[in-house]
Formats: sequence, C-alpha cells, structure tokens
Amino acid sequence: MRIRVKRGLRLNGLVVLALVAGVVLTAGKASAVSTSKICYQLSAYPTERISLTIKKNNGLATAAGQIQSAYTVDGKWDGTCGGGTAVPVTGSILTSTKGTVTGAHMGLRSQVARGSCVPLVVECTTTETTPSPGTWFCRLRLDDTGFSTATTFNLTPDSPTSAACNVFEAGGTAPDAVPAADVGTGPASGMSQ
Repeated sequence: MRIRVKRGLRLNGLVVLALVAGVVLTAGKASAVSTSKICYQLSAYPTERISLTIKKNNGLATAAGQIQSAYTVDGKWDGTCGGGTAVPVTGSILTSTKGTVTGAHMGLRSQVARGSCVPLVVECTTTETTPSPGTWFCRLRLDDTGFSTATTFNLTPDSPTSAACNVFEAGGTAPDAVPAADVGTGPASGMSQ
C-alpha cells in the first residue's frame, strides 16, 4: 500500500503504521504513573495523620553506579488545626537505592491560611530506600516563627483505610469564619516555644 504525500513524495504504508504505533505506545507509557497511597501517624502528635499520594517522576542525573529518583507528594494533614480539620500538603521525595549513600528524604509544606493555624514546613529522612518507608525521622518547623521540633512519622498498620486517615473537614465557609472553639489550635500547628 502506498500513500501520496505533498510534492509527490511517497511513503510506504508500513512506515506510516509504525510511526502511528510508536506515538500510541509512547503516549501509553507516559500515562503509566507509579502511585501509592499511604497514611502516617506522628509520634509527637498521635491524634494527627498525614495521608499522602506519592507519584514517581523520573530518575535523577547521577554518577555511574547510583540510582536516584524523584517523587511528587500531595495529600492532607488531618488534625493539625484541631480535631476534625484537614489541610492540604504538598512536597517531594528523593530516594537513592544504589550507590555509596542510600536512603530517602522528604520535604512537605502544609497549605493553610486561617488565623488560628500556622503553615508547617517538614523535613524528613530515613535509611530505608523506598518513598513510603515504615518510619520517617522528621523535623517540623512553624513557618511564622521558625520554632521546630522532632517527631517520627510511622506508617499506620491499616493505611490508608483507617478512620483517622479519612477525616475531611466540612466546607462551605471560609476557614477563618469558623468559630475558634471549632477550629482549635492543633498540637503541631500550635507548638509552643
């Protein structure tokens, strides 16, 4: 089968078919994303949970013999602004699974603007070489004062189906319009200096 192309050029039908198949296969590969859903309990604040979706991006440029990867993290922090609250978190994870130094690092930031709750910056590390380890060793820092404290994030045994990992704050009013008695000052976001 021959297909006419502008200016009298001819392409073999098999070449066109191969090109189309290559585009379809490439699009299929791009949409296949490695995703995991997990939930962690904070050791210093046991009523709070961080529920995360982790998506693998691509490998990072490394020296020969090393394998490093980057992951995007999106999720929510249950209870950081008081009981029954849930605020979004975003961040990233880096892993090194082969080479002289292995382990993982995670950085998170809570997305909150209500007056009674302060955004948190989180930095975690582990010797485990997975983006969803059993334990992260973390430092939480208040965005406004810089005050920080250490805690561990421990994978919940029934992650992510536990009731504590499935809090969703009722919507419909601006967060600052919610009476202070209902919002509270959750333990992590209200760390005292």
